Parts: sequence; structure tokens; C-alpha cells
Amino acid sequence: MKRFFNLLKAHYETSLLLAAAVCLLLALVKPEI
Repeated sequence: MKRFFNLLKAHYETSLLLAAAVCLLLALVKPEI
């Protein structure tokens, strides 16, 4: 159970990083937003 929670936490942090990277990319590509 604890291992599953750690895996979920790692996946969540990775998703957060991906989302931040996508937002940064959009900000660079579409500066008018």
C-alpha cells in the first residue's frame, strides 16, 4: 500500500512538471494570451 502511494506521488509530481512545461511553452508561443 505504501509503495503504491509513493508511485502515485511520483506520478503526480511528474504530471505537475509536465503541466508547468506545457504552460511555459504556450506562454512562449502565444505571448498575446
